[in-house]
Amino acid sequence: MDKLHEALAALSRQPYFVTGVIKTVALLFILIILRAVVIKQISSWHGLSNDSRRRWVVNTRNISAFLFFAGMIFIWGYQIKELAFSVAAVAVAFVMIFKEVITNFMGGIARTVSSQFGIGDRISVGTHRGDVIDTNMLTTTLLEIGPGQNLHQYTGSTISVPNAMLLTTPVVNESFMHEYLLHVFHVPVLANSDWRRTERLLLLAANAVCEPYLKKARKYMEELAIKHSVEPASSDPRTSIIFKSPTELDLVVRVPVPSLRKGKVEQEIIRKYLDLKDEEVKDV
Repeated sequence: MDKLHEALAALSRQPYFVTGVIKTVALLFILIILRAVVIKQISSWHGLSNDSRRRWVVNTRNISAFLFFAGMIFIWGYQIKELAFSVAAVAVAFVMIFKEVITNFMGGIARTVSSQFGIGDRISVGTHRGDVIDTNMLTTTLLEIGPGQNLHQYTGSTISVPNAMLLTTPVVNESFMHEYLLHVFHVPVLANSDWRRTERLLLLAANAVCEPYLKKARKYMEELAIKHSVEPASSDPRTSIIFKSPTELDLVVRVPVPSLRKGKVEQEIIRKYLDLKDEEVKDV
Protein backbone atom coordinates (compact mmCIF):
# COMPACT_ATOMS: atom_id res chain seq x y z
CA MET A 1 0.00 0.00 0.00
CA ASP A 2 2.87 2.40 0.76
CA LYS A 3 4.26 1.89 -2.74
CA LEU A 4 0.87 2.66 -4.22
CA HIS A 5 0.57 5.88 -2.18
CA GLU A 6 4.06 6.91 -3.26
CA ALA A 7 3.20 6.28 -6.91
CA LEU A 8 0.00 8.32 -6.65
CA ALA A 9 1.84 11.17 -4.92
CA ALA A 10 4.48 11.18 -7.65
CA LEU A 11 1.80 11.30 -10.35
CA SER A 12 0.04 14.23 -8.66
CA ARG A 13 3.22 16.29 -9.00
CA GLN A 14 3.44 15.69 -12.75
CA PRO A 15 2.12 18.33 -15.22
CA TYR A 16 0.04 15.79 -17.12
CA PHE A 17 -1.85 14.97 -13.92
CA VAL A 18 -3.46 18.44 -13.86
CA THR A 19 -4.21 18.15 -17.59
CA GLY A 20 -5.83 14.75 -17.02
CA VAL A 21 -8.04 16.13 -14.24
CA ILE A 22 -9.18 19.00 -16.48
CA LYS A 23 -9.95 16.60 -19.34
CA THR A 24 -11.88 14.29 -17.00
CA VAL A 25 -14.03 17.14 -15.63
CA ALA A 26 -14.67 18.42 -19.17
CA LEU A 27 -15.66 14.94 -20.39
CA LEU A 28 -18.02 14.46 -17.46
CA PHE A 29 -19.63 17.88 -18.01
CA ILE A 30 -20.12 17.27 -21.74
CA LEU A 31 -21.64 13.81 -21.20
CA ILE A 32 -24.05 15.11 -18.53
CA ILE A 33 -25.25 17.89 -20.87
CA LEU A 34 -25.60 15.53 -23.84
CA ARG A 35 -27.46 12.92 -21.79
CA ALA A 36 -29.89 15.55 -20.46
CA VAL A 37 -30.55 16.87 -24.00
CA VAL A 38 -31.09 13.37 -25.45
CA ILE A 39 -33.40 12.28 -22.61
CA LYS A 40 -35.43 15.49 -22.97
CA GLN A 41 -35.73 14.84 -26.70
CA ILE A 42 -36.84 11.23 -26.09
CA SER A 43 -39.48 12.40 -23.60
CA SER A 44 -40.94 14.67 -26.29
CA TRP A 45 -41.45 11.79 -28.77
CA HIS A 46 -45.20 11.31 -28.44
CA GLY A 47 -45.29 8.45 -30.94
CA LEU A 48 -43.37 6.09 -28.62
CA SER A 49 -45.00 3.71 -26.16
CA ASN A 50 -44.06 3.95 -22.49
CA ASP A 51 -41.93 0.79 -22.73
CA SER A 52 -40.07 2.07 -25.80
CA ARG A 53 -39.49 5.49 -24.23
CA ARG A 54 -38.20 3.86 -21.02
CA ARG A 55 -35.96 1.55 -23.08
CA TRP A 56 -34.41 4.52 -24.93
CA VAL A 57 -33.81 6.42 -21.68
CA VAL A 58 -32.11 3.41 -20.04
CA ASN A 59 -29.96 2.79 -23.14
CA THR A 60 -28.94 6.45 -23.23
CA ARG A 61 -27.88 6.36 -19.59
CA ASN A 62 -25.90 3.14 -20.05
CA ILE A 63 -24.19 4.40 -23.23
CA SER A 64 -23.16 7.64 -21.51
CA ALA A 65 -21.68 5.64 -18.62
CA PHE A 66 -19.76 3.46 -21.08
CA LEU A 67 -18.44 6.53 -22.92
CA PHE A 68 -17.30 8.05 -19.64
CA PHE A 69 -15.33 4.94 -18.64
CA ALA A 70 -13.89 4.63 -22.16
CA GLY A 71 -12.83 8.28 -21.99
CA MET A 72 -11.23 7.72 -18.59
CA ILE A 73 -9.16 4.88 -20.00
CA PHE A 74 -8.12 7.04 -22.96
CA ILE A 75 -7.20 10.02 -20.76
CA TRP A 76 -5.45 8.10 -17.99
CA GLY A 77 -4.17 5.12 -20.01
CA TYR A 78 -0.50 6.04 -19.71
CA GLN A 79 -0.73 6.75 -15.99
CA ILE A 80 -2.64 3.54 -15.42
CA LYS A 81 0.12 1.65 -17.20
CA GLU A 82 2.74 3.20 -14.88
CA LEU A 83 0.67 2.21 -11.86
CA ALA A 84 0.14 -1.36 -13.07
CA PHE A 85 2.98 -2.87 -11.06
CA SER A 86 1.94 -1.09 -7.87
CA VAL A 87 -1.72 -1.99 -8.34
CA ALA A 88 -0.81 -5.65 -8.84
CA ALA A 89 0.28 -5.79 -5.20
CA VAL A 90 -3.24 -4.99 -4.00
CA ALA A 91 -5.18 -6.67 -6.86
CA VAL A 92 -6.03 -9.80 -4.86
CA ALA A 93 -7.35 -7.76 -1.93
CA PHE A 94 -9.33 -5.58 -4.35
CA VAL A 95 -10.99 -8.61 -5.93
CA MET A 96 -11.91 -10.03 -2.52
CA ILE A 97 -13.39 -6.75 -1.34
CA PHE A 98 -15.34 -6.05 -4.52
CA LYS A 99 -16.23 -9.65 -5.33
CA GLU A 100 -20.00 -8.98 -5.32
CA VAL A 101 -19.64 -5.87 -7.46
CA ILE A 102 -17.50 -7.71 -10.00
CA THR A 103 -19.94 -10.65 -10.10
CA ASN A 104 -22.89 -8.29 -10.64
CA PHE A 105 -20.94 -6.54 -13.40
CA MET A 106 -20.26 -9.88 -15.11
CA GLY A 107 -23.96 -10.73 -14.83
CA GLY A 108 -24.80 -7.43 -16.52
CA ILE A 109 -22.40 -8.22 -19.36
CA ALA A 110 -23.89 -11.73 -19.74
CA ARG A 111 -27.41 -10.25 -19.91
CA THR A 112 -26.39 -7.73 -22.55
CA VAL A 113 -24.50 -10.22 -24.72
CA SER A 114 -27.15 -12.98 -24.56
CA SER A 115 -30.14 -10.60 -24.89
CA GLN A 116 -31.99 -12.61 -22.24
CA PHE A 117 -34.61 -9.89 -21.82
CA GLY A 118 -35.21 -6.19 -22.33
CA ILE A 119 -37.18 -3.28 -20.94
CA GLY A 120 -40.89 -4.14 -20.73
CA ASP A 121 -40.39 -7.94 -20.67
CA ARG A 122 -42.04 -9.95 -17.90
CA ILE A 123 -39.50 -12.27 -16.29
CA SER A 124 -39.04 -14.57 -13.31
CA VAL A 125 -35.67 -14.82 -11.55
CA GLY A 126 -35.84 -17.36 -8.74
CA THR A 127 -38.79 -16.31 -6.56
CA HIS A 128 -38.85 -12.80 -8.04
CA ARG A 129 -41.28 -11.99 -10.84
CA GLY A 130 -42.21 -8.77 -12.59
CA ASP A 131 -41.89 -6.42 -15.56
CA VAL A 132 -38.41 -5.08 -16.31
CA ILE A 133 -38.43 -1.29 -15.91
CA ASP A 134 -34.70 -0.57 -15.56
CA THR A 135 -31.34 -2.24 -16.14
CA ASN A 136 -27.74 -1.30 -15.50
CA MET A 137 -24.47 -3.17 -15.13
CA LEU A 138 -25.11 -4.02 -11.45
CA THR A 139 -28.86 -4.55 -10.99
CA THR A 140 -32.13 -5.23 -12.81
CA THR A 141 -35.25 -3.49 -11.49
CA LEU A 142 -38.62 -5.23 -11.72
CA LEU A 143 -42.12 -3.87 -11.17
CA GLU A 144 -43.41 -6.78 -9.10
CA ILE A 145 -46.24 -9.00 -10.38
CA GLY A 146 -48.18 -11.23 -7.99
CA PRO A 147 -48.42 -12.07 -5.22
CA GLY A 148 -47.31 -15.60 -6.15
CA GLN A 149 -47.17 -17.21 -9.57
CA ASN A 150 -50.93 -17.50 -10.10
CA LEU A 151 -51.80 -13.79 -10.12
CA HIS A 152 -50.83 -11.34 -12.85
CA GLN A 153 -51.39 -7.94 -11.30
CA TYR A 154 -48.97 -5.29 -10.06
CA THR A 155 -48.32 -5.30 -6.31
CA GLY A 156 -47.10 -1.70 -6.28
CA SER A 157 -43.58 -2.73 -5.22
CA THR A 158 -40.31 -2.79 -7.14
CA ILE A 159 -37.62 -5.44 -6.83
CA SER A 160 -33.93 -4.71 -7.39
CA VAL A 161 -32.35 -8.00 -8.51
CA PRO A 162 -28.53 -8.22 -8.37
CA ASN A 163 -27.19 -9.18 -11.78
CA ALA A 164 -25.11 -11.91 -10.12
CA MET A 165 -28.35 -13.93 -9.91
CA LEU A 166 -28.52 -14.00 -13.71
CA LEU A 167 -25.37 -16.15 -13.72
CA THR A 168 -26.61 -18.77 -11.24
CA THR A 169 -30.42 -18.70 -11.39
CA PRO A 170 -32.62 -19.73 -14.35
CA VAL A 171 -34.35 -16.73 -15.94
CA VAL A 172 -37.84 -17.27 -17.36
CA ASN A 173 -38.85 -14.69 -19.98
CA GLU A 174 -42.64 -14.77 -20.16
CA SER A 175 -42.63 -12.19 -22.97
CA PHE A 176 -40.36 -14.12 -25.33
CA MET A 177 -43.16 -14.42 -27.91
CA HIS A 178 -43.82 -10.66 -27.61
CA GLU A 179 -47.18 -9.99 -29.35
CA TYR A 180 -49.03 -13.21 -28.43
CA LEU A 181 -48.14 -16.08 -26.12
CA LEU A 182 -49.69 -19.25 -24.76
CA HIS A 183 -51.04 -19.01 -21.23
CA VAL A 184 -51.92 -21.96 -18.98
CA PHE A 185 -54.09 -21.98 -15.86
CA HIS A 186 -55.71 -24.70 -13.74
CA VAL A 187 -59.34 -25.25 -12.73
CA PRO A 188 -59.78 -27.88 -9.96
CA VAL A 189 -62.80 -30.23 -10.03
CA LEU A 190 -63.85 -33.32 -8.10
CA ALA A 191 -63.15 -36.61 -9.87
CA ASN A 192 -66.70 -37.86 -9.23
CA SER A 193 -68.33 -34.63 -10.47
CA ASP A 194 -69.59 -33.88 -13.97
CA TRP A 195 -66.13 -32.78 -15.14
CA ARG A 196 -67.08 -33.21 -18.81
CA ARG A 197 -69.64 -30.43 -18.42
CA THR A 198 -67.07 -28.20 -16.73
CA GLU A 199 -64.59 -28.89 -19.54
CA ARG A 200 -67.18 -28.10 -22.22
CA LEU A 201 -68.17 -24.80 -20.56
CA LEU A 202 -64.54 -23.80 -20.08
CA LEU A 203 -63.83 -24.33 -23.79
CA LEU A 204 -66.94 -22.36 -24.73
CA ALA A 205 -65.83 -19.51 -22.46
CA ALA A 206 -62.24 -19.62 -23.74
CA ASN A 207 -63.28 -19.54 -27.40
CA ALA A 208 -65.71 -16.68 -26.76
CA VAL A 209 -63.09 -14.55 -25.00
CA CYS A 210 -60.26 -15.34 -27.46
CA GLU A 211 -62.34 -15.15 -30.66
CA PRO A 212 -61.62 -11.41 -31.42
CA TYR A 213 -57.87 -12.01 -31.80
CA LEU A 214 -57.64 -15.77 -32.44
CA LYS A 215 -56.83 -15.43 -36.17
CA LYS A 216 -54.09 -12.88 -35.51
CA ALA A 217 -52.61 -15.09 -32.78
CA ARG A 218 -52.65 -18.15 -35.07
CA LYS A 219 -50.85 -16.22 -37.84
CA TYR A 220 -48.31 -14.84 -35.38
CA MET A 221 -47.54 -18.33 -34.00
CA GLU A 222 -47.00 -19.64 -37.52
CA GLU A 223 -44.62 -16.78 -38.39
CA LEU A 224 -42.72 -17.31 -35.14
CA ALA A 225 -42.36 -21.04 -35.87
CA ILE A 226 -40.92 -20.30 -39.33
CA LYS A 227 -38.50 -17.75 -37.84
CA HIS A 228 -37.14 -20.23 -35.27
CA SER A 229 -37.43 -23.34 -37.51
CA VAL A 230 -39.74 -25.23 -35.15
CA GLU A 231 -43.15 -26.85 -35.43
CA PRO A 232 -45.92 -24.26 -34.95
CA ALA A 233 -47.78 -24.58 -31.66
CA SER A 234 -51.55 -24.90 -31.81
CA SER A 235 -53.08 -21.58 -30.87
CA ASP A 236 -56.63 -22.87 -30.41
CA PRO A 237 -57.94 -22.98 -26.82
CA ARG A 238 -57.65 -26.50 -25.41
CA THR A 239 -57.89 -28.39 -22.12
CA SER A 240 -55.94 -31.27 -20.57
CA ILE A 241 -56.69 -33.36 -17.51
CA ILE A 242 -54.30 -34.28 -14.71
CA PHE A 243 -54.89 -35.93 -11.33
CA LYS A 244 -54.32 -33.53 -8.46
CA SER A 245 -55.15 -36.27 -5.93
CA PRO A 246 -57.09 -39.59 -6.03
CA THR A 247 -60.33 -37.61 -5.62
CA GLU A 248 -59.49 -34.38 -7.44
CA LEU A 249 -58.78 -33.42 -11.04
CA ASP A 250 -57.17 -30.35 -12.54
CA LEU A 251 -58.54 -29.12 -15.85
CA VAL A 252 -55.55 -27.42 -17.45
CA VAL A 253 -56.71 -24.66 -19.80
CA ARG A 254 -54.30 -23.35 -22.45
CA VAL A 255 -55.21 -20.28 -24.47
CA PRO A 256 -53.43 -17.72 -26.66
CA VAL A 257 -53.32 -14.27 -25.08
CA PRO A 258 -51.89 -10.88 -26.03
CA SER A 259 -48.57 -10.28 -24.29
CA LEU A 260 -48.87 -8.83 -20.76
CA ARG A 261 -52.65 -9.49 -20.66
CA LYS A 262 -52.54 -12.99 -19.20
CA GLY A 263 -54.25 -12.03 -15.97
CA LYS A 264 -57.05 -10.09 -17.65
CA VAL A 265 -57.80 -12.81 -20.19
CA GLU A 266 -57.72 -15.54 -17.53
CA GLN A 267 -60.19 -13.60 -15.36
CA GLU A 268 -62.48 -12.97 -18.34
CA ILE A 269 -62.55 -16.71 -19.16
CA ILE A 270 -63.27 -17.72 -15.56
CA ARG A 271 -66.04 -15.15 -15.24
CA LYS A 272 -67.52 -16.18 -18.60
CA TYR A 273 -67.43 -19.83 -17.49
CA LEU A 274 -69.29 -19.00 -14.26
CA ASP A 275 -71.89 -17.03 -16.24
CA LEU A 276 -72.43 -19.97 -18.62
CA LYS A 277 -72.72 -22.34 -15.67
CA ASP A 278 -75.37 -20.13 -14.03
CA GLU A 279 -77.30 -19.90 -17.31
CA GLU A 280 -77.45 -23.70 -17.66
CA VAL A 281 -78.67 -24.04 -14.07
CA LYS A 282 -81.41 -21.47 -14.69
CA ASP A 283 -82.50 -23.22 -17.89
CA VAL A 284 -82.83 -26.50 -15.99
